[in-house]
Amino acid sequence: MSVPKSYHDAIIQIQLFAESIKVRHEYTLVPLSEVDKEWWYDKLAEDVSVQWVVDSQIPEIAAVRRIYTGREQTAVLCVTLDYNKIFQPFEKIISAESGA
Repeated sequence: MSVPKSYHDAIIQIQLFAESIKVRHEYTLVPLSEVDKEWWYDKLAEDVSVQWVVDSQIPEIAAVRRIYTGREQTAVLCVTLDYNKIFQPFEKIISAESGA
């Protein structure tokens, strides 16, 4: 069992992309120069709040926060979630409430 799954079954991975990381450590610690290769990166706004990016085709949800030092982005934190595991309970509620 991986560490993220011990927090919640829907967590696929937790990643930190940072300027200070020079060498990739599997999927967890990644150089900032590699962040633009992620499917969610080009969908982000220039903002420090947590941004939710959804792709139901993959199916994944990314909760992403840009981290700045002054005006320069120095890190990005991303928690990737399994879309189906997040929304499956809602489908059950909708079916139960609709009399199905």
